[in-house]
This record gives sequence, C-alpha cells and structure tokens, in this order.
Amino acid sequence: MGVNYRAKVRKIVDYINTNLIAEHPTDIYCESSTYELIEEGKEHRLIPVTTTLLVLNSIMGNNTLIEGDIGKGKTRLACVIGSLLYQIPIEVFDWRRVVGSPGATVNDIYATHDIAELNKGRDVAFLYLPFLMPFLVIDELNRFSELEQNRIREGVANDVWNYANHSWKIIKQIVVSAINPEVYGGTFTLNENLLDNYSIVLWPPEYVELEDAQIVENADRRIKEMLGLEEKVLEFFKFYKENKNDHEKICRKIKELQEITYEAYEKRGLPLIHNGELEKIKEQIESLEFDPEAKLFFYSLLAEANYSHYYGRNRFEDPKSNSSHDKEYLSTKIKIGFAGRFMKDWENTSKMIAWYLGKDKVDIEDVKAGFIFSSPRRIFPEEEFYQKVLNSGRSLPLRHALAKELVKIAYQNYTDFSDQGNPSFNYIRKVINKFVGKEVVTKEDLKEARDMLKHADHPLAMLVLESMIRNYLKHQRK
Repeated sequence: MGVNYRAKVRKIVDYINTNLIAEHPTDIYCESSTYELIEEGKEHRLIPVTTTLLVLNSIMGNNTLIEGDIGKGKTRLACVIGSLLYQIPIEVFDWRRVVGSPGATVNDIYATHDIAELNKGRDVAFLYLPFLMPFLVIDELNRFSELEQNRIREGVANDVWNYANHSWKIIKQIVVSAINPEVYGGTFTLNENLLDNYSIVLWPPEYVELEDAQIVENADRRIKEMLGLEEKVLEFFKFYKENKNDHEKICRKIKELQEITYEAYEKRGLPLIHNGELEKIKEQIESLEFDPEAKLFFYSLLAEANYSHYYGRNRFEDPKSNSSHDKEYLSTKIKIGFAGRFMKDWENTSKMIAWYLGKDKVDIEDVKAGFIFSSPRRIFPEEEFYQKVLNSGRSLPLRHALAKELVKIAYQNYTDFSDQGNPSFNYIRKVINKFVGKEVVTKEDLKEARDMLKHADHPLAMLVLESMIRNYLKHQRK
C-alpha cells in the first residue's frame, strides 16, 4: 500500500494548530457556523482554514498573500510552515527577515554590489540570503513603494531576481507575503500586476482566547524549541558571508542545511514531508478531475464575469451595462472580468480543498470555496455592489465577502438556467462534454449551436458559441 500523503499533510496542520500557532476551525466552504456543522454531523468541514490552505498552496508551489490586522500572527504562521515543509531552521526566517519599508531601495531589499570587488574594477554583485531560499517570506509587502513593488514583482513572477547587470534564478521558489490594511499609515496601494502572482488570499489565523491561551502564550518558546537549530544556522550564516558571491555554492549549502534540519526535526518527532515527496502530493492534487456539474458551474461563472450582452466583453474602460440582458449577471457587479492565470489558480484551489477532504472528484461546493480564496484581490467591484456587501452583516473579511456574494449570485443564475427543462442548457451540457478542446467542430455544428442558443440570455451560451467558433477556425487552418 502506498504512502498516505493526505494523512501526512493533516498531521502537519494538526501539529501546527495544537502546538505552535492556534487557529479556530471554521467551515472551509464559508457557509455555516461551527455549531451548525456540529449539529449536522459535518465536523469534517471544520478545519483551521488559513493554516490548511497555506500548507496546501505551498505544496502546490504557489504564492500566498495573507491580509489582515497587525499582530495577528500572519508572518509567524508563514515562517512556521516554511520551516516544517522545507526543513529550514526558524532562525533563518527570524534573523534574516524581509520587511517592507517606505524608503527601501533594491540595495536594501534583495541585492547589492560587492564593494571590495568593485574597488578592484570587477562587476560583482550578490543576492541577499532570504532571496536564495526555496521559501521566501516578505512581511509588510505594502510598505514598499510602487517602484520597489515593481522590482519585487519581477522576482515573484519569474523566480528570477534582477539587479543591475546581474540575475539570479531560484528554481521553484515559493513566496508568502503578509500585508496590513492599506488604511494603516506608511502603506502603499499594492500593484495589481504584483498581486496577480499570488494564487490565493487568506485572512490571519484567528484563535479563541479562552481555549487557546496556553498555545498563544507559549508560542515563541515552543517554536524556537521545536524548530530552532541555532548553532547550525550561525555556521550557515558564516558560510554565506564568506561565499556570498558564489551563487551555486550557496545553493548547495542550502540543500545541505535542509538535510541536516530534516534529521534534527525527525529526532524531535515532528511530522514531516521530505522535499522529494512534495512533488508527489502536488501530482495527486492536480490529477483530481471536476465532476460534470462542477465543470459547468466553473465555466458558467467565468462567462458571467467576462461576457456582456451590451459590450461583448467586460472591460474596465466601459461603464456599467444598463442592458436588461446583463443586469442579473456578474458583469454588472464587477468592473473587469477574470484573466487566464486566475482560471488556473481557481482550479488548483478547488482541487486542493477536494483532495484535503478526501474526495475523488471536485464538486460544486469545492469550486465555490476555491473562488472565495483565489479571487479576492482580482475583484474590482462596481460601487453599488461594493456598498451593499460593505454594509451587510458578514463573518468574512470584506474582500472574501465580496467573493462569496459573487459566487452566490452566479450559483443562483446557474441553477435557474440549468433547469432540466431548458433545451439551451441541455445543449450546452452536451457541447462542453463533447466539443470544447476535444472533438473537431463542423460548420453544421455551428449552425445547430446558433439555432439552439440564439434565445439564451445566460453568458454561458456566448462562451460556448465562441469556443465552438474558435475550434472550427483552428482546424480549418490546418
């Protein structure tokens, strides 16, 4: 029998939650209260959401943004997870922390010239240690200026950090960034292009003061005791100082430190996943398929967000559509549709949730939850919709509440459209399962689709018809 990787991941989440960083379990689907789920016998949905999704997203090799008030444990949780998943002693994160500062320049943040070498006429530069690590934590990201955010974006997006005439590639580097609310002093508006490189957005881990007091009070001591390796880290820092200009040598030393740390953690009885196992877990998650209804709803929501009867596409430059054919759909709730990178992030997040809960396929509930966590920083709401959510009672942070309301609207529209007696929807179901990306569309197929869908108001009909046209033209050119 093979290794139960799901059980190994759950052990890590449970260990963190009960020993190092307390987080109150809540509904992963963001629908019901804790008590309601206990009453209904659905305790499996109650998990420490931020801890769990940060672990899973890091395993998938994706970047994560944690957004919330100061002092809530955002950065601490990220460091703990990086330490356990990638076997990096906690002192590396604590003593070489990357923290945003309004006046910082690239030389302050991640790289600089070696002055001694420069004085000899040699153009030699080096990358600062945190940016060489496979798991990079950036605290207070929105305290960097717009210019420095653009520099950071290049590294986050491409795993390549550029400085002057120098570039360093860090293969499969994962970035977790923590930010405080933008209304706080000394913060800058975050660059949308930078934000698009974070596949999910999480809130801080919330604990229960009475039950979790002991964990919270002892957190710093326990983290240092269980994840610390001070002597080895000091040796590592000394090695870096002496060899900072030799990128390959430092990278080899990092791998050595990870192996040493793995052995030390194993002796302490910590739940571990070896670096070589991360790819196997990722493959398991990626191999999950969507059930037919989940796939239909996925495309249905995208169609609502991206298509407009009045403008064709939902573009930022266009005012809100006043067409009666658009008013019920998402294109009138948000100013711009969703791009391709978001589709992949949403799909992966949905799969992560389904896998963690032990499902064989991704269902609609997983898709709805995946949207709530992958879309918050990609939503640009129309003012009326924004004010409605802002002034409504809610248990989620505002950006997640906006996402939840959008997915609620989209699901209601999907339910109304997918009535079994609706011939247009039944035709769409057949087309998506048969044609899109698989079989060749003929001119006769296009005529049939136009006839079947010409009276359908739902934007999904527009998406399907355009997809069939694209398929037809693609094969005509061959």
